[in-house]
Amino acid sequence: MKTGILVIGSVGSGTRIATNILVKNGAWGDFGHVQRLDNFDASLIKDKKVVVIRRSIPHLSWADSRSSDAPKIKQFFKDNGFNNLFFIYTRRKEEYTAKSQLLSHRKLVKSEAEAFENIEKAKIEVSNVCFGKPYAFIYEELLAEPEEYQRKLCDFVGIELKNTVRIINGNKKYE
Repeated sequence: MKTGILVIGSVGSGTRIATNILVKNGAWGDFGHVQRLDNFDASLIKDKKVVVIRRSIPHLSWADSRSSDAPKIKQFFKDNGFNNLFFIYTRRKEEYTAKSQLLSHRKLVKSEAEAFENIEKAKIEVSNVCFGKPYAFIYEELLAEPEEYQRKLCDFVGIELKNTVRIINGNKKYE
C-alpha cells in the first residue's frame, strides 16, 4: 500500500524538522523551502511507496496558493494510488512560533502581533483540511525526548526509525 503524508503547521512550528525526520528514514520528499512536488508532478512519485509533502502556512503570504492547497494535495495522493493517508500537524509554543516568524522569517511578518494573527489563521486552515490519520507533532516533546519522539513519529506512519536527526533547541535563542 502506498502512503501519502502531509506535514502542515504554522510557519516556525516545526514542519521542516518533522519532514526531515521522515525523509531521513525512508519517506520520499523534501524538507527545505523548495519542494519538487510543489508543481504536483506525478512522474516524480510513480515508483515511490511513502511520500511526504510539507506545508508551512502561510507560505510566503496568505495569497500564495500553497497556503491553502491541502485539499489539492489529498487529491494528488489519491489520484496516484496513495490511499494510506496521514496528516501531521506541527505545533510549538506560540510565543516561540511568533518569535520565529518575526526574527527568522523576516519578510513574513512585521510584528509579533501579526505573527500571532498568522498562528490563529493557520489553526483555522489546518482544522479545515485535516485528512487521513491525524498526529500532533509537538516541538517541545521532541526536545524532551528526541530519539523516542522520532521513533513514535516513524511508527505512526509505518516506517522504521533508522536514522535519528540531531535536534537543537531552537527555542533557546528566543529566551
